[in-house]
Amino acid sequence: MINAYAYVDGSNLDGVSSQIAEAFANFLPTWSISSARLVNEKLPRTADLRDDDLPDWNLGLNFEAERLSPTEFDQLVSFLSRTAAETQREFVIGGYGPTYQLAEDWGFIGTHVESPTLQFLRKLLVG
Repeated sequence: MINAYAYVDGSNLDGVSSQIAEAFANFLPTWSISSARLVNEKLPRTADLRDDDLPDWNLGLNFEAERLSPTEFDQLVSFLSRTAAETQREFVIGGYGPTYQLAEDWGFIGTHVESPTLQFLRKLLVG
């Protein structure tokens, strides 16, 4: 079982959070992964943050699946690339599972995705 996420990269999201949340909300009903859900969680400030540091903001989607089909994978990457172009933000795909005890970022999706990154993500998520 893969427990994965696709979040916007970064925490300075005040100017784009509504646009990104709406894009994900519109994408979810079109994607066949029934476990996928919208996440929009701005974490509270913690004592370890400096004055100019922003708290983490998880904005995107979480999903569980045995594997994605090639079509489901392509739909996700296409959506993230398109949303990156519209918002000028990159997205990170990551997760955890049987071999990952802690969440780990697996790759970044922007308007251009490097082939090695795409191949690595495809191997992890599709098989």
